[in-house]
Amino acid sequence: LWLGALPLLIVLLLLVIWLAIKVTSPLHQLAKLSAVSADEQMLGDIKEIPGSYYETKKLKKTLIEIFTVYLNEVSFFKTQSTRDPLTGLVNRRTMDDVLTRLTKENIPYALAIVDLDHFKRVNDEHGHAIGDEVLTYFAEKMKTHAPLEAYCCRYGGEEFVIIFPHLDATLAYEFVEQLRQDMAQTMSPCGRPITTSGGIASFP
Repeated sequence: LWLGALPLLIVLLLLVIWLAIKVTSPLHQLAKLSAVSADEQMLGDIKEIPGSYYETKKLKKTLIEIFTVYLNEVSFFKTQSTRDPLTGLVNRRTMDDVLTRLTKENIPYALAIVDLDHFKRVNDEHGHAIGDEVLTYFAEKMKTHAPLEAYCCRYGGEEFVIIFPHLDATLAYEFVEQLRQDMAQTMSPCGRPITTSGGIASFP
């Protein structure tokens, strides 16, 4: 009798094994991914894991929520550590890192230092809130005129730096001169145009 039932038992055994693999495989993948460093690729991999039953769906949903919050926090603090909080430009520490890397790798670059003329008068006459708006206004002008590969940096106060990788001083001058003319010809948040002064050097 048992010999007659053997094929059925084998089929049932294979079915149980298949179901066990189907149930545990997503859990194994989720456990494996949760043990590695979180990044955008890993988050995408979690979303691709099939959630065929309630527990897997809940665990998958929870992991996605946790890692999304984590990646957002990492992105926030990374931005805070590399960007000037007022203007959104590259901060001085990051600027130093860029210059060190370019110089160490012997990559040619031009460097422009630009200063807003008589900026103290803006703060004295209109207040620091308007002064901050002027700085932000100038930062946007910088990003508009600088090429995509350039680094627009706030050096400190009303002093700014633009790093132009792979450009010489002559080409960098053209960008900075366009920026200077634009600032001198348009109305700033303080109700008048702001003039700028600057200088350019190149490496090597």
